[in-house]
Amino acid sequence: MFARFIRLGYPALILNAQGRARPSIARLYSWRYKILRNLSHLTHAPEFQLANAGLACDFQLINVEDFQGQGETSPNPHYFQNLGEAEYIVQTYMYMRLLGYPAESISILTTYNGQKHLIRDILVRTMPSKPTFRPSSPKSPLLTNSKANKTITFFFHSFEPNTLATFAMCVV
Repeated sequence: MFARFIRLGYPALILNAQGRARPSIARLYSWRYKILRNLSHLTHAPEFQLANAGLACDFQLINVEDFQGQGETSPNPHYFQNLGEAEYIVQTYMYMRLLGYPAESISILTTYNGQKHLIRDILVRTMPSKPTFRPSSPKSPLLTNSKANKTITFFFHSFEPNTLATFAMCVV
């Protein structure tokens, strides 16, 4: 719809500076903008200068091959799921918790409702038996649907600290 408004000549402000993602991550989507610079705090704030413990890079792009002989499925129209990706991202979340990342600083984002429900099922199945991995606050937004909640999502907007996406893991 936004593209349609632009084509019709409606005035719009286009992002030209970002202040939520590390510069290395912002370069992934900077092609989408004529000019995209980083705000100065990104080069000075310690949380943007330090490496992420236990992770090799600022962000990881992970291709999860077919899991148990199947990749993405759609049990209902517009309801996409990928069991391999869901299992992988839950295991990554658990790894980050073991490294000491607070549960409240980790979010799992997905653009598909089906994937959100699948991840939630895996978390419910896994978490009760392992209290180490549960968020300390019941209000902690561990799993979010980026479309429904207008949450930040990979490649299109910006990032929150220690954000995971089911098709790619990004840690800021």
